[in-house]
Amino acid sequence: MSAIHDLPSPPIDEQELERMFSALVDGMLSQEERARLEELLMADAASRRRYLEFMQTEFLLASEVGFGEVTADADAIPEHCSLSDGGRRGGVRWPRFLGGAAAALLVALAAWAWRADGPNALFGERPAARITAVQDAEWEAAEQPVKGKALASGPVRLVRGSAQITFASGAVVAIHAPASVEVLGGNRMFLRSGRVTPYVPPSAKGFTVVSPSGEVVDFGTEFSIDVGDDGKTDVFVIDGEVAVAGGHGAASKPMHLTQGFASKFATTERQPEVTLRPLVIDHFDGDRGPLLRQDFEASHPSFVRGGKLWLPIDGRPNRRVPTVHTVLDHDFSSMAGRRSVISFKATLPNIGTAHFGRWVALVIDAGEGDPAHAAESDANLGVMLSPFWKVGMRVGGTGVVGLPSSAFRRSEEAVGPFQVVMTIDDTPAAHTEHGTAVVTTMVNGLEFIRNYQFQLPAQPRLSLHTHVRAREGGSGFAVIDDFSVSVAAD
Repeated sequence: MSAIHDLPSPPIDEQELERMFSALVDGMLSQEERARLEELLMADAASRRRYLEFMQTEFLLASEVGFGEVTADADAIPEHCSLSDGGRRGGVRWPRFLGGAAAALLVALAAWAWRADGPNALFGERPAARITAVQDAEWEAAEQPVKGKALASGPVRLVRGSAQITFASGAVVAIHAPASVEVLGGNRMFLRSGRVTPYVPPSAKGFTVVSPSGEVVDFGTEFSIDVGDDGKTDVFVIDGEVAVAGGHGAASKPMHLTQGFASKFATTERQPEVTLRPLVIDHFDGDRGPLLRQDFEASHPSFVRGGKLWLPIDGRPNRRVPTVHTVLDHDFSSMAGRRSVISFKATLPNIGTAHFGRWVALVIDAGEGDPAHAAESDANLGVMLSPFWKVGMRVGGTGVVGLPSSAFRRSEEAVGPFQVVMTIDDTPAAHTEHGTAVVTTMVNGLEFIRNYQFQLPAQPRLSLHTHVRAREGGSGFAVIDDFSVSVAAD
């Protein structure tokens, strides 16, 4: 089976999706378009969520006027009535009528929403934020908040583990203990201390995190924010763009940060300052990007397609060494002695039935000889992603931690995409405190290792390699997107 067809399709045009949704409820969708829509919804989780949001809105509108009134007086209702003056977003229309199939669909959808969120879910009274995942979470509360329940109003403190909360807007926030937070609304929160990682889809654009020092407004899609006990606030943009403003008044002019940038601000500093700058960002939008690729298997080269780097995974039974290396040829020497962050997305093909031996890894080594395998002793650091065990980490050839696929999700599929963020601290302060450089690694919002000691070489070499056990057979591609390395600003 060709793995190209097993990977996610390119981003769907939201306007085209909305047009098809409108045509469906209006009874004007052709059989060919209906089949196309079903194909899109089956293949893409984001499209399914958008479909659900659209149909929930349609059901609400139909409920307000009554099914009987709409169908009985259909001829008197214009084909489309703009609701821009009534609070409905432009481009989304009233259905002209709700025929049997559409009405049955909306009734079924309403029943599903009732079971999932209670009787007020469709009518604006749903909780501002709900706990959607926990990982060894322990709260400072007489009654421990549990998965599936609304997060209590007022300040709450997570003293151990991790938790994920989903806001009514669709924003998903990972909380890393110890942290004190407070939900301020369906698209706004207060971080008193600790660290959170918000993931902001298009529906939640404008999601705001308030800290004692100021405010961070997200324009999509993911960032990390850390507030110290003294109120000083650090922000790192994993993907997308944020606006950072010191203080809480209009006098402070926001500073806009994009992927790879970080800043710090405090109560006494009205303007944020840049603390991390991108050393290299490759969106893989051309065959020759800032990261020059050197493939160590000429018969299985990497290639760029659709704004992504495709790495072959070859598991034919006659392969003696089922590994493909691709070196990201760049001068990474400025990482040494400084604080740096590596960030990228990875997606794996869902082929075959056994996934234990199929994975992709990012490896850091000293750049001598052939690129190191993640499990070899001359690999200073290796982070591995697999559909079966999801993520593992090795330092100096020794296993550090493995996170099972059942732990902490952000509604992603088992094959990804996995958003990996590695913070490496090789500063003198880190050496004084820990005796060596340390690494903190996070995947899809979950911090699963913090300040783990390892030796960062003076001339770091970064490489990617794929692996599949020969006995599994089959071939495919791992896909890498938006690879960036940032280092401390001068």
